Amino acid sequence: MLKQTLRFTLSLKLDLAIVTVLTVITPIIALHSIVGKPGFIFDRDYYPPFYATPERASYALSCFPLDMDVFILFMDGLMRVGILSFMMFDYIGQFIFPFALAVPSMYFASRYLLRKTGLYGIRVILISASLAFLYAISPTAFYFSHWYNYASFYAFLPATITGADYALEKGNYLLLAIISAVSSTDPRGFVFTLFIVLTMTLYKRGFYTFLKSVIPYLLLESRVFLYLLLGHSYYSQLSLDIESGQLWINYQTYSILESMRGIGVFNPDVTFYTGNLFFFYPISFIFIETGILGYLFLKKRKSISTYLLFLYLFTVLFITSTVPLGPFTITLDLIYPLLHVLQNTFAYGYLWIILPTYISEMVMAPLFLLVAMVLGEMSKRKILLPVLVMVLVSQGIFSSPAVLSGNYFGEYVTHDPPPIMMNLADFLKGSQGDVAFLGYGVGYSSYLDDLPHDLDPYGFMNHKQASLPFTQVSAEELNALGFQYVVTEGMKPNVTNLIPVWSEGNITVYKNMDFTYEINSPVYVYTSFNQLLGLNKSVNVLPEYLMYSISPKYLGGILGGNQAERIAFLYYKEYGIKPVSLEVKHLPYPTNFTDSIYTTYEILDVENAYPYLFFYEVGNNSFLNLNVSQGVYRVIFEYVSLPGGGVFSVFNGTTSVSVNTNSSMNLNFYCAGEIRDSGELQLRFTGDSISLLAGVILIPVNLKLNGTMNAVPITSYPNSGSLLGRSFSEPTSMSHLDLELSLNGVTTLALMLFVLRKHIIKWIKEVTAHI
Repeated sequence: MLKQTLRFTLSLKLDLAIVTVLTVITPIIALHSIVGKPGFIFDRDYYPPFYATPERASYALSCFPLDMDVFILFMDGLMRVGILSFMMFDYIGQFIFPFALAVPSMYFASRYLLRKTGLYGIRVILISASLAFLYAISPTAFYFSHWYNYASFYAFLPATITGADYALEKGNYLLLAIISAVSSTDPRGFVFTLFIVLTMTLYKRGFYTFLKSVIPYLLLESRVFLYLLLGHSYYSQLSLDIESGQLWINYQTYSILESMRGIGVFNPDVTFYTGNLFFFYPISFIFIETGILGYLFLKKRKSISTYLLFLYLFTVLFITSTVPLGPFTITLDLIYPLLHVLQNTFAYGYLWIILPTYISEMVMAPLFLLVAMVLGEMSKRKILLPVLVMVLVSQGIFSSPAVLSGNYFGEYVTHDPPPIMMNLADFLKGSQGDVAFLGYGVGYSSYLDDLPHDLDPYGFMNHKQASLPFTQVSAEELNALGFQYVVTEGMKPNVTNLIPVWSEGNITVYKNMDFTYEINSPVYVYTSFNQLLGLNKSVNVLPEYLMYSISPKYLGGILGGNQAERIAFLYYKEYGIKPVSLEVKHLPYPTNFTDSIYTTYEILDVENAYPYLFFYEVGNNSFLNLNVSQGVYRVIFEYVSLPGGGVFSVFNGTTSVSVNTNSSMNLNFYCAGEIRDSGELQLRFTGDSISLLAGVILIPVNLKLNGTMNAVPITSYPNSGSLLGRSFSEPTSMSHLDLELSLNGVTTLALMLFVLRKHIIKWIKEVTAHI
């Protein structure tokens, strides 16, 4: 017994030593071109606030969903107490997620499965170490390294699968809860972990253990549920925004040949020797063939090999669109029927979680674990070495383009902010308002775009394609948009009441002397950006298409506008008449009126020109019933004209009023005329190209205007998070980290006391016995 314990201790120490060395070496190999070059990494989705102090950066990063990831939370804690600077957090994090984390996860997962089959010694180490390295540098690992919490899930997934197997087999509900909590790195990670644990529970028949683990899991993750409770409305809206933009992205390019290798729509992001069919398919499929064909030689009884094969094939087929069979192509697209069933249910706002792009996170882990078991079986048949060499070489070649680049094809290049930018950021840290930029060069663009209170004005100033030169803007107007400072590079704005307050090199900061943190006044609706040029005092303003987002009592007037715009404003002001609510469905393509966004470059131009504009899309001849009271109505259409746009009309069974939307891109209000509703009023569209309707306003003709324009003042504050520059509530931090962690500490302590209750009671009895 002593000899066996000693052997186990020595084996474990050797494993830990190997894992430690491999954990250090692997990320260095993966990102060798930036080793020893610390700095910030400006990649495609993330521009770090390089100017932030560690404490400020900590609060910025400690928000949902990042704080679901315990690994990020740990590094964030190091930064908060001053052990880690923000730049080093950004730099080291790129090596850790997933390259370093994946190594111990895959190594010990493979070791567990191999030892479970009775394999020990150098063969276990050789197989586990080889697969851990290959898993950490796979193309899938590189792709998901862009997002730390996705990368954490990918890295920890092998440990999740084998840990759940062990916990269910041993009836260890606490271990199952801990593993699930660590694996829930973000909303997708939570759903994917739940799927794995539930399917493993069914496979192992460990229902009792699963049920016992639920409460400990909730106690361990209490911070997440508190955050969702506190920010429910914000995150519900965020989910809907993601949904409308991503749900119906074209995933029909997922061939099974890509799905099986754990790649899909991100295929173009990594070069796989394109054009060389020998490298592109036969070499990269050797690893897959080893796992699937090798499964036939495995002992299935009391083994999770069948579960691993099921998980691999299920995820592959679930995200696959096409299966090429010689001259024929079979279409699967299994995810689309599911989306069609759920698209008009309460689940709509959460369907983005199961999109193929993200499910591909789960493909490689079960395959690698299955290959580990196959290699273990091959070692028993004395043919481990040739098979292992074949696997290492083939999978290594498949992963080598990204590895050889040393910085993921230029995606990860470190930047050390120049002193002038640090000095500029330091000056702007105390600003209360937003910062506008003018004429900056390429060399500083990444830094200027990320300065405190940054709000680039160009998207807003191009409202209604005004192309307004900055020199025509008044200081009062800048205040209405929340701008306190204007930063220029080699330019001088000709604006009254802007004075230079800081300069270094060719960078100059001008302060808006008319800036006020708060503006307390009624809200004035403008229909063209040029109308703001005449402001002679600071007032609250909104573009006309957003007037329905604020209570009529706050509206003080409309600046300019055509007859339809003025009528719509006045009847909303006096009677609260809004556009008719349309009962539409979420559709993958606007075959009928829908509030799902089928994204094209033209649609993106509209969204950039008119921030926060809500609109319906339609692209084929369609109709909807308008459920309004019978009567005679004046009809106003609010729409975005586009080249090739169709015709919107309101039809009562005999007559109709309509508007043709075929024109250059512009937001329009159009008074189409009057129509009588006898209970059969319909909204119709005639055309064959995508057209955008912002609303149909029906005003009863018997309602007369009284000319009442009394308005209640409302206070606005600068808000760099708003594309409009100001918001009508004082900006507050979305971070509730202190409250979250305090609650999580209490619930975790309560769980520990419950688990250790017998030992605590025994200790208390021993202590009191001597009193």
